[in-house]
Amino acid sequence: MLHTRNHGLDALRGVAIALVLIRHLAPEAVGGAGIVGVVIFFTLSGFLITDVLRRDILAYGRVRYTRFYRNRAIRLVPALVVVMAGIVLVILVVDPLNDRDQLLRTVIVGFSYSANIPFDHGSQSIGHFWTLATEEQFYLVWPVLLLLGARFRRQLGLVVAAGIGIFALSAVALAFKAPDFADTYTYPVSWTATMTIGAAANIASASWERWLRTRRPRLLFAVLVVVCLALGVYPDLKGQWWAYLIAAPIMAVGFALAIVWMWSRPVGNAVWLRPFVFLGTVSYAAYLWNYPLTVWLENMPWGRAIALVLSLVAATLSWYLVERPFHRLRARIDARARAHAGNDVRDGRTRLRAG
Repeated sequence: MLHTRNHGLDALRGVAIALVLIRHLAPEAVGGAGIVGVVIFFTLSGFLITDVLRRDILAYGRVRYTRFYRNRAIRLVPALVVVMAGIVLVILVVDPLNDRDQLLRTVIVGFSYSANIPFDHGSQSIGHFWTLATEEQFYLVWPVLLLLGARFRRQLGLVVAAGIGIFALSAVALAFKAPDFADTYTYPVSWTATMTIGAAANIASASWERWLRTRRPRLLFAVLVVVCLALGVYPDLKGQWWAYLIAAPIMAVGFALAIVWMWSRPVGNAVWLRPFVFLGTVSYAAYLWNYPLTVWLENMPWGRAIALVLSLVAATLSWYLVERPFHRLRARIDARARAHAGNDVRDGRTRLRAG
């Protein structure tokens, strides 16, 4: 269940942020590591968000949009506000990238989740916000799509069709920008198909889990690790068309299998997992802070390493002082809502059967 911690999934999230941090630390050595990390994040996000929405639909016959978007805001906005305040302060006081004249545009783009749309986004300090924009746009469309699929008893088919459509749009974008494939890296459609793969894995998790039981998952996951390591050290992965159309979907399927395996067999908090579990826990703030700190400090001696250390410190403080208090607030709000939800659940199931 989502309200309990799954250490395996936390650790996987930790691996993803570690890959992104390493990419920012040593881009010349691990050019493709960031893409591998992004694919993990998006696949996991598609899986978990789909689970939240499907449980809502099953229990109530509808998506409780107010609750869904309120919880997303409580989870994501507080840390974002703190980071944006830090970015504004640094630009006003120091202006390390000489882009103070772009401050208003930077703030608007940062808070409007539009950094994946190809136009001038302002300061390079929010260059990584394209992933946040892609996820938030996904959250706008996905609840409606899943509810339609449930109404017509074609949920998995509709998800697969959506994934194919997004994949086709990505191929069109790549063809249009050829040979400058890296220009499509931050486009809305470039990685959304990986989220639909995670979503499909959630819907079909029972059959996927049965399939894994008849195979040797450790061998499959070992192959996945080897593939990801090879792609992680590829010097210019984002400039290759096959990274978007072949490598990313294959990795997403592999990670979706790993997610289903961990979902059905929660692991304990083993000592060797704890560093990755910790990284996964603070991954959101670590991601928000690391890129701006890196671009601000990269021209200093040991600047990228200092940025990495400062990112982890800031992420830890963010978790304990900002995110965890709001996480507890969300839990209290949900607990009060569950106490009054009995009639809604019965009525919702009746509506879903009637539909």
